[in-house]
Amino acid sequence: MGSNTRTLTSGGFNSVHIASELKDVRILDILLKNSDPELLNLKTGTGISPIMSASAGGNMDNMNLLLEKGSDPWELGPNNYNSFDLIALGGSLDLLK
Repeated sequence: MGSNTRTLTSGGFNSVHIASELKDVRILDILLKNSDPELLNLKTGTGISPIMSASAGGNMDNMNLLLEKGSDPWELGPNNYNSFDLIALGGSLDLLK
């Protein structure tokens, strides 16, 4: 018996989205090992993917893990922003080097 990684919050986020925002890459790694690979690029109702969640928070470890697993950083989200746009908007320009 495990958790359902597809369960959504009221804002449309699943556990992979939420773990992408956390500062502990181990949690995200465990979830990704035990979830549907389709969740890597699954968007919320407002168009946010897990890598966008990690990017907006400037979480490089989670971004790298998501990229390694096949997440698409060029996918467009709200306002036609991709992950790189969100890094810049969040003020984490050093991550773009």
